[in-house]
Amino acid sequence: MAQAKFVDAQTATSEAKQALLAELTSKLDTKSAKVGDVVTAKTVTDSKMTDGSIIPKGSKLDGKVTQVESKATGNGNGSVGILFDQLEVKGGQQKPIHGVLVAIAPRPSLSDQGASSGSLPQASTRGVATTAAATGVGPVAGGGEQQPELMPPGSTVKGVQLDTKMTTDGATILRANNKDIHLENGMKIEVGLM
Repeated sequence: MAQAKFVDAQTATSEAKQALLAELTSKLDTKSAKVGDVVTAKTVTDSKMTDGSIIPKGSKLDGKVTQVESKATGNGNGSVGILFDQLEVKGGQQKPIHGVLVAIAPRPSLSDQGASSGSLPQASTRGVATTAAATGVGPVAGGGEQQPELMPPGSTVKGVQLDTKMTTDGATILRANNKDIHLENGMKIEVGLM
């Protein structure tokens, strides 16, 4: 069993300079996942970057599994490390990134969204919220206003914990005691850009 090696005192929530709100567009299961498997997501809000550019809603995040243990190989516990390394801006421009999970939530049900709104939950970041409010950098609504923080830090997926202490390969780890981890299309994530 390989143990994750962590960077001292560096966490994704405190070190992230910005964040992108997204939803998973791929599935992952620790029973069958392998190191190097692709993890994809798409942004659910426009986000203003520190250089003034806008990452439009619908842009694609590409990542990979950096480490994985199933319940069977992890002494009864499942875990998976994920690192996002590529951003494809809607329209085709690609740029390398270092993005880590700072929050993950289950896919919302219709009752979570409200009967008629159909809108997706949106959030701002914790580690960069003060900077975003002061500088206008961070997730923005279409009119340029800061969006409310609706996504709690860490994991709200039942039985899954998000360890935001970064590993030496720059990833963050999801862990589950006595079970495998199943990530589904539509799960909400917040990706911190380092």
